[in-house]
Amino acid sequence: MKGLSSDVNTLRQWMSHDVLELAGPELQVRQELFDFIVDELQQREHKDHLALRTLHIALVNQRDDLLAFAGVLDRKLTAIAHHFKVSLQSIRDVCLLQPKSPNSDAYWRR
Repeated sequence: MKGLSSDVNTLRQWMSHDVLELAGPELQVRQELFDFIVDELQQREHKDHLALRTLHIALVNQRDDLLAFAGVLDRKLTAIAHHFKVSLQSIRDVCLLQPKSPNSDAYWRR
């Protein structure tokens, strides 16, 4: 049971930080990560843990709605990159700086 709890917590963290975080990868990458996480949840479904099946089904059914923001974000970031004549990756890199403190080494390394 403890292993299952740890696995589900790790998958939750990945979903939160790697898929649903505003500053993140492009839509296609988010979709691939989302599908991976959902597949991993499905592999952990057991008769004793029906809540995982409910969660898995809800995520499958709502995938496109949950990730719709990423498509909008991709279009807006592309427009910004085009407007300033810089690479899209440069714009994404700037977005990744937002949650970091300007006083941290990680901020200045990036």
